[in-house]
Amino acid sequence: MNARNPHPTPAPKASVPLVLAIGFGLVVICALVAQLARKPLQELPLEVGEERLAECFTLRGQPPFALEIGSVSRLARGELVVTLSDPARPPDELPPPPPRGHGKGPWGGGDWGGGDWGKERTDWASVEEGPADTPPVEVAYIWYPPKLAESVLEKQFSAVRFRDLKHLPKHGGDVPMDSGHLSWGRYDAGYVRHRHFRLVDEEPTFHDSLRINLTLGRQACVLYMRWPQGTPGHVAAAEELLAAYAPPPSDES
Repeated sequence: MNARNPHPTPAPKASVPLVLAIGFGLVVICALVAQLARKPLQELPLEVGEERLAECFTLRGQPPFALEIGSVSRLARGELVVTLSDPARPPDELPPPPPRGHGKGPWGGGDWGGGDWGKERTDWASVEEGPADTPPVEVAYIWYPPKLAESVLEKQFSAVRFRDLKHLPKHGGDVPMDSGHLSWGRYDAGYVRHRHFRLVDEEPTFHDSLRINLTLGRQACVLYMRWPQGTPGHVAAAEELLAAYAPPPSDES
């Protein structure tokens, strides 16, 4: 694995499809729900999602975290969205979408406000965290059509801009917490973990999300994971998911 490459990269010993060269960015998973709410959807049979997952990945054992396909959708611009969750978990664990108008990215990321500078600040650094080993509450695999892949992935995986929490507006916003690389078969898959701060009943809280670039060749795919409110996201869960949904056999060593 090449630890310096933020994208899934084949080992030099074999010829496999090259991974699309895209960096990190500030676009976040939390606005997935907002995206789906804004854009017309075509609901598809769950079998379509099963077929796409089987086509693009090698499933090893049972999906972790009791995940099952919950919905399959085609967005207006051609994106295919396969969402997985544990049907036994209460739906109120899902964090709400960000307020409309917050965020500059296509998924609502990069929101640094600007309307309340100089006013009373919120101490976001002292927000209490829940259990560190909480499993993700929802997972989504999204495939982007070729006409969108380069521009969308560039926005989602361009240079990470880490910020001091003291610069976060009173109402909250999105902050990249860490980034790096995860082993995915013979590839290195770049990831970014975000923390989405907001006020709920005037109390500061957050939810974490993590996205991973699983693009291979012209098959532009991004994996999104998000955790319940107040619980930190962690790469161990991402590693478990990547191990379960390994690269397709033709791309494995």
